[in-house]
Amino acid sequence: EAPGSWWPRWSAWLGQFADGRVAARGRLGSQKYPPGEPAPGRYVKAKAEENQPRKGSKS
Repeated sequence: EAPGSWWPRWSAWLGQFADGRVAARGRLGSQKYPPGEPAPGRYVKAKAEENQPRKGSKS
């Protein structure tokens, strides 16, 4: 936590609307929805030009 962080205030505000805390799941995903790849994912490592449409292509 950094001095002046907004997280403690946000957490307190959210707490007003919660029925209580629950333990985090021990495992991510399910059979129907498996977890993604570990962070940082490929989308973070992709270069911008790889995600841009090629000149003359219709997107």
